[in-house]
Amino acid sequence: MFRTLLIVTLLSFDAFALWRGLHPHVSDTYRDYYIAHTIDLPTFLAREKADLAKNPAVPTSH
Repeated sequence: MFRTLLIVTLLSFDAFALWRGLHPHVSDTYRDYYIAHTIDLPTFLAREKADLAKNPAVPTSH
């Protein structure tokens, strides 16, 4: 019984991780630069700067 529960738990976690990997919750700028590779670095930086100006409450990484 314990073994079956462990297997089901691990498979559920793997399925959830796969779902999150296939459907990431990221900004359009992030998606265009890192995932789709449709914009270049200067465009990425300009968009990020504009997004930060619109929403300054977003915490920044240091």
